[in-house]
Amino acid sequence: MSIGPQGSMSPQARGRELASQGRKLWAELGSVKSAAAELMSQYRDVPSLQAYRYAAGLSQDQAAMRYNEVTEHQTSLGGTSINAWETWARRRGQGSPPSFSSLLILSIAYGRGPLG
Repeated sequence: MSIGPQGSMSPQARGRELASQGRKLWAELGSVKSAAAELMSQYRDVPSLQAYRYAAGLSQDQAAMRYNEVTEHQTSLGGTSINAWETWARRRGQGSPPSFSSLLILSIAYGRGPLG
């Protein structure tokens, strides 16, 4: 299935398809980093923040839950924060940038791959 940047697919369906492809790439390549790099090379409109989430096979809400687990629930981050960070990564001037500490937490959360 070809998933173009402006395809007729809804953003949610496109996200589910990309997450499915990310999980498959993770299984084939054995790492989130390699799977994310492959997704970014195939889909130029997908920023690294989003590619890593897809490679981990996570929805935005699941990514937020994993983020909160990494912080041992010292935070109550929601999927809307993940969305704001990814929106910022796609289109500067929209959304909001993640802090450096949030990026470190995401790297731990996503680095665990689809199986957690």
